[in-house]
Amino acid sequence: EAEQLQREVLDDWRDDLGEDHPDTISAMANLAGILRRAGCYEEAEGCLRVVLENRKTKLGSEHYNTIWTMRELALTLCCMDRFADAEDIATDALQQSERAFGEEHF
Repeated sequence: EAEQLQREVLDDWRDDLGEDHPDTISAMANLAGILRRAGCYEEAEGCLRVVLENRKTKLGSEHYNTIWTMRELALTLCCMDRFADAEDIATDALQQSERAFGEEHF
């Protein structure tokens, strides 16, 4: 039920706000989390890659939301047993986090 409701929110916000609006992108990120928890890893990955590209472009690589998205993508890839890909993304996320917030912030 949560998945269906989130899909409706995403569709409504796409129609009302546009594909690239921050609220639409957040709705897509939320849907990706629901999908990952439901075991729909490939669809979650697709959503997260769209979210990540948008956030990198609009917010920058060192923004908290961009780093959070990288973390979520790495977790999703781990669920798919794609550990090398997950490690690459997680390492990049850690480096961005250290640049943005310092090495002591974790």
